[in-house]
Amino acid sequence: MTGQGVRRRRLPHHPRRRLLRERFPRPVLLGAVALVAVANTFNIGADIGSMAAAAGLLVPVPHTLAAVAFALVMIALELGVPYHRYARVLRWLARGARSASVAGPRLLRCHRRVDPAGGGDGLRRCQPDPGALVMAGLSVLAVLR
Repeated sequence: MTGQGVRRRRLPHHPRRRLLRERFPRPVLLGAVALVAVANTFNIGADIGSMAAAAGLLVPVPHTLAAVAFALVMIALELGVPYHRYARVLRWLARGARSASVAGPRLLRCHRRVDPAGGGDGLRRCQPDPGALVMAGLSVLAVLR
């Protein structure tokens, strides 16, 4: 190898970073970074909690156990899977969640529980609609083909 091919080129600082350093004192920037880190931590915790609650609706599992399991799986995936592959999986999961939030209510048949005396607690009871489930499965197969 020649000396030119091995030599590293020093890249200039990013203009926004330089602008922030010129306009704001260091304690303000560190405080802003700390606030963003705390906000992201709470946001991730809320997301994991909601995933655990959703899992509890599907499978009888304690909320804490589901939350810890989700956190451990995500940490393992973050550390063990290359980012480009992991990002692709997350993108498909997000699309699936978005589709489920739109299609989910259409797949259930809901009715109010009423006892013969005309009373009842008025709670809605939902059960899967077999016809809608078949149509949803055929739609998924058509999209995946």
